[in-house]
Amino acid sequence: MKAHKGNIVVKPYPPDDTSEGGIVVPDSFKQRPSKAYVLSVGKEVNGRKMNFKEGDTVFHVKGAGTPEFHNGEMLYILRDVDCLAFIKAN
Repeated sequence: MKAHKGNIVVKPYPPDDTSEGGIVVPDSFKQRPSKAYVLSVGKEVNGRKMNFKEGDTVFHVKGAGTPEFHNGEMLYILRDVDCLAFIKAN
């Protein structure tokens, strides 16, 4: 899946099975994490450079993004401004 101008396509990290306190979280209470792998990066928009690259990890606004089902997995399309921080891939 290819990202459009000003957007990135991400795959969320799997949700944690335990809370920070060590309590096992049932499936019905798991939420989509706000940490994801970058799969595709669109072109810059309005002169803003896209700092992300494929393979980076981003931390985004909770619940942000448009879900898209692609090749049997759920991916999300995020606007670049919804990303709060990122870790560069090696």
